[in-house]
Amino acid sequence: MSTPSRVFVARLAGTGVYDPNRDQVGKVHDVVVVTRTTGALRAVGLVVEVAGKRRVFVPLSRVTSMDAGAVITTGLLNMRRFEQRAGETQVVGQLLDRTVTLHERDGGGSARLEDVGIELRRGRDWDVTKLFVRRTVTSGLRLRRGETLLVDADAVTGLSAVQAGQGASALLATFEGLKPADVADKLHDLPDERRLQVAVELDDERLADVLEELSGEDSVAILTGLETDRAARVLDVMQPDDAADLVAELPAATAAELLERMEPEEADDVRRLLAYDEHTAGGLMTTEPVILGPEATIASALAHVRRRDLSPALATLVFVVRPPLETPTGRFLGVVHLQAMLREPPHDAVATLLDKDIEWVLPTDPLGKVTRLMATYNLTALPVLDEERHLLGAVSADDVLDRLLPDDWRDADDVLTDASLTPGATVAERSDRVDRADRLDTPLEKSGGLLRRRRNDRGGVDIGQNAERIARFFGTPRFIVYMTIFCVFWLTWNTLAPENLRFDSYALGFTLLTLMLSLQASYSAPLILLAQNRQTDRDRVAAEQDRQRTERNLADTEFLAREMASLRLALQDVATRDYVRGELRDLLEDLREEIRAERDGDGDSDLHAADRRR
Repeated sequence: MSTPSRVFVARLAGTGVYDPNRDQVGKVHDVVVVTRTTGALRAVGLVVEVAGKRRVFVPLSRVTSMDAGAVITTGLLNMRRFEQRAGETQVVGQLLDRTVTLHERDGGGSARLEDVGIELRRGRDWDVTKLFVRRTVTSGLRLRRGETLLVDADAVTGLSAVQAGQGASALLATFEGLKPADVADKLHDLPDERRLQVAVELDDERLADVLEELSGEDSVAILTGLETDRAARVLDVMQPDDAADLVAELPAATAAELLERMEPEEADDVRRLLAYDEHTAGGLMTTEPVILGPEATIASALAHVRRRDLSPALATLVFVVRPPLETPTGRFLGVVHLQAMLREPPHDAVATLLDKDIEWVLPTDPLGKVTRLMATYNLTALPVLDEERHLLGAVSADDVLDRLLPDDWRDADDVLTDASLTPGATVAERSDRVDRADRLDTPLEKSGGLLRRRRNDRGGVDIGQNAERIARFFGTPRFIVYMTIFCVFWLTWNTLAPENLRFDSYALGFTLLTLMLSLQASYSAPLILLAQNRQTDRDRVAAEQDRQRTERNLADTEFLAREMASLRLALQDVATRDYVRGELRDLLEDLREEIRAERDGDGDSDLHAADRRR
């Protein structure tokens, strides 16, 4: 396997790393570069993610070959966790998306760094020789993206400077498809400033999920670095128990301000949880488990446990209470287990499946009691009630684990053995599965555009989802309010402002405004039609699935009917217990008749003998 003379780092990230026996030992996470005395950058090693999500450092001197499908090493690995030293920089995590200044020979101006090319020199050193950049558009509406350039590394300035406004789109691209816990693990390894830059780029829901997985110190640093309104929105999206834990670690003034900015209902839940000690059931519980009334059907309960924001531990139980259904609820009646609901008809009421004997705790009960009850009765969630048996919330197994584990459990070293390093696929098998035409010697160009693009599972951009999202926004009260404010401001300005400041004359009937509204309407119609077509397609798919499900049910019913018919026929030829009992009863009657007949015959014989003697 040959190594290309130039390798681009964004292409290299995610490539499998193999030993000489072609067994996979990990995958490339990043490339580490250092600044030489001349100011040039030199790549010194790879950050490789091995088993257990541990990231270790592999010097490039131990790399024997690189290709799009695999990186081959000598097999020598130092399993000590990677720690970035002073003077070292991670390309994907810290360099990409940085704004640099181009040399005059390349046209000058600013550009955004999208990829870094490293080249193997004769002395077995890998130097940063090429940079793939995209010009920054500074004029117009920025509807078009800037041109891309492949420039020499010494033809730009600004690589070594720390930038507060550095973007994170390249690093976020590596997070696509990762679970929140994995994203939190990657953010934890970034420098403080870079961690905040990446967190700002995440949307509110994604950031809330990640903050729930981060340690308290990291999550506090991120939350305090956000704008106050943004931080309050993120807390609104978080689970109440996690939000309460995070708010409890903030300074009192900051916590009070954030609680005031939060939605009233969410803030009330957080304040209620903050009243309990963190090592009690009240400090562990969440106030948003699945709560239903006794008249609710099993189908309704199953629909509630399908919520994506519900943790698997809480989804196994449905808590049944008297109204009101918001915590603190009416009287607690019991729980319904998910397995029990799956075995019963969907139209039955959940009250028919109540488990009234489930253990429960008071909000002041200590963590030890909660742990013992959950371990003794194999529970994934435990109800928390007050003295009057009103449901206050539920403690889930994952919350208990988070409290039992040490605060630095993410940094603790795992016990690595040969058995923990599960051999992966061989290089040949890996190459067979690679269906992309990626080459390490070509830069990775990021997709972009006016709208924020989201990739589907196949890696492509789903334009239909963006169009449907926009069409859905057109039907919200927020859009109506925004349009009303815009039109009122437009009309007021062009009516009351001085003549020289008006740009859409009242005398001409606000022609420009009319054209803009017509343009907006002309775009709204096809977007709404596209959204309707997508909904029609979904309805058609759902109808097809219902039809297939009905056909399967009919087939199952016919199969059971045939089995029952054949069983009835077979029972006619089998000596059942009732049949044997009936036969024995008939035989007994026959024996009694014969005995009775014999007795009658013996009596007649005695009479005839007496007559003869006379």
